[in-house]
Parts: sequence; C-alpha cells; structure tokens
Amino acid sequence: MATEKRQFTLRTQEETFLKIQELAKRDHRSIAMEFEYIVSQYIKNYEEKNGIIYSSINEPLTTIAASKQGDRTENLPGHILKQIEDSKEAYRKEFRDKRD
Repeated sequence: MATEKRQFTLRTQEETFLKIQELAKRDHRSIAMEFEYIVSQYIKNYEEKNGIIYSSINEPLTTIAASKQGDRTENLPGHILKQIEDSKEAYRKEFRDKRD
C-alpha cells in the first residue's frame, strides 16, 4: 500500500551520511527509511518525556497528520492516544474553570 510522504531535501555532513548509510545497511533499510526511523524514534522518545508536540493552533500534530491522510487516531500508538485523551481532558477542565 503506497503512502503519501512529504519530500524535502536534507543536507548533512559527510560523516553523518556515511554512518546512516552503514546503519541502513545493517538494518536492511534504504537510507531514506533509516533517516525516517531515526527521526520517528527521536520524536517518540521526546513525546514520552515531554508530552505531545502541539501545533500553533494547539492541536496535537499527530491528529493533524492522521486527518490529512484520511486516517483516524485509533491507528496511533497507545501512549500517544493516552496523551491526546489527557490533553483533551485538561483542555475541557480549563474551559470549564474559565466558564464558571
């Protein structure tokens, strides 16, 4: 199944590229997929430590990305779903407090 992926140019130091190339070979991935894997792992670790990364309109970016793909949030990892639900509840509580 083909997925829509955003394309962009990445410039990196030669040493970094060669190391990624070697990791990709060891992991049986293309260089592009190795970069994607490394970045996704960094984001996952960041969100587990710091919470969901939000857009400037205060919506979880995972929700925005899922809706752009025509996908729903039920396909997201469990820890992200929990953070989204916790964030929604905190937002509702803050709204109720301001209203009252």
